[in-house]
Amino acid sequence: MPAASGPDAVAKSFPFEQLTPVQQATIPAALAGRDVIARARTGSGKTLAFLLPAIQRVAADPDQPGVRAVLVSPTRELATQTGAVCEALLSHMPRVSCRCAVGGTSVHGDVAALRGSLCPGILVGTPGRLNDLLSGGHGAASAFGRVACLVLDEADQLLALGFRRPVEAVVASLRRAAHPAAPPWQTLLFSATLRGDAVTVSPPAALAAELVRTLLALRSDPAAKVIVYAGAARLVSFLAALCRRMGLGGSAPLELHARLPHAERALDYHDVTAVVQLGAPPDRATYIHRVGRTGRAGAAGPGCLRRLRWSKEDAVRHTNAFAAGVLGLATPPPLDAAALQRMGLAGVRGVAAKTTSLSCFSVAGNAPRHKGRCDLG
Repeated sequence: MPAASGPDAVAKSFPFEQLTPVQQATIPAALAGRDVIARARTGSGKTLAFLLPAIQRVAADPDQPGVRAVLVSPTRELATQTGAVCEALLSHMPRVSCRCAVGGTSVHGDVAALRGSLCPGILVGTPGRLNDLLSGGHGAASAFGRVACLVLDEADQLLALGFRRPVEAVVASLRRAAHPAAPPWQTLLFSATLRGDAVTVSPPAALAAELVRTLLALRSDPAAKVIVYAGAARLVSFLAALCRRMGLGGSAPLELHARLPHAERALDYHDVTAVVQLGAPPDRATYIHRVGRTGRAGAAGPGCLRRLRWSKEDAVRHTNAFAAGVLGLATPPPLDAAALQRMGLAGVRGVAAKTTSLSCFSVAGNAPRHKGRCDLG
């Protein structure tokens, strides 16, 4: 727990002596700032598994105005239960507050709370009410400018009850409301029916860093041969140019796509040691075909799949955060106007020709195919 709450806040609120398995598997990763996807049956203690990290993010800077954590629940009943647990924990933390926003209650009361001087740091709500607050014309969207944590509880129910589009609308509205200087939020997703055990994935700003680290680690192996798939020819060109600039993959990484006259996409490349896919492939067969290029003839070879849906503004914000937080650069290395035009980022806030630009493995290269969006999945 954060220092502001005292080490015994949970013990004061609940008679628990040890963590449940899902809490043991997810809380350390979530407290470290990583995104988490977890399968957890009802009654397994998952509510505390996402509440504690969410409260940690808010309590780390209790003077930061606005809503800092958004918790999405599929039903009013579940949102109310989650809100009650959250308030019990916060009873020992007077500087952090929580509010439950669900249908069947006055939206004007929620708007007044969000626009007031005592805006709750944690908001638990259902998709419909959250969309009302974010895009209903009530002037409450500004309260969501610095969200640090997004929780999707009972994700399987959200899908089963037909809330996929409303949840996507909530996420899109949060992106639009995000302050340009705000870092990417942390995402915690819990479901009862996900396949596999609890797993963790990196936050969006670190996806490019992971790819760079992978290539840097493989560079020391003279036999390394890595194939990186991307969803657009322009993105392939951008990544190839970036690899050349960073000295990854030798002095001349091979660039193949349909716009090149010498593209030989049907060639069989032997001894591939790893495959990285940026963006979901169009179908299952393509995925199997791509990942099957590594680990042949009894050899080991990892496969990595990264799937993102970012707007152009998201891409600029995430990659600039990567440049500062991962590469330790005071300012992102500049790109010329022609490069920005090819990536569809000319004129986007936060990036400028010759002065401020993107660094490292930006996913912005796919943006021109979708006006205003960068869709790799």
